[in-house]
Amino acid sequence: MNPQLQRHLPACFKRTTNALRWIGALCGGVFGLLFIIALISAVQAPALGDGVFIGLGIVLACVVGSLALFVHAHRVDMRLRQVFFDTPHSVTRIHAQIIHVGPIPHFVIHFYRPKPEKLVGLNVPNRATFEALLPLLAQHFPQATRS
Repeated sequence: MNPQLQRHLPACFKRTTNALRWIGALCGGVFGLLFIIALISAVQAPALGDGVFIGLGIVLACVVGSLALFVHAHRVDMRLRQVFFDTPHSVTRIHAQIIHVGPIPHFVIHFYRPKPEKLVGLNVPNRATFEALLPLLAQHFPQATRS
């Protein structure tokens, strides 16, 4: 692997998975606290109705959904490592794009693998890194078409 590519990848991997982890931590913290408060209120209540259990179930489902974001971030990280380090020959197409969300540009590179078709995206921190990565990716994945 090209040393320049190796130097850029950790920051890109971290940027790709950090958003999922932050959202999971924020939502998990809020809903976890809400679940604890609702559980304490339910324990101290003189009579429990069906609505209490439904409410606890909904909040618990939100906590589990937040944990699922951590699991998904781990899967994305593993898939990126597999694409770059284990099976770079399996990448058939590379799609680089700049997405503007309001005034903020996002630099994204998608990697496609065939049968079953899998897509994994890599978020790049800035334009300079994005433009430096494009020729390096063409060297690392010579069989992949670029679009």
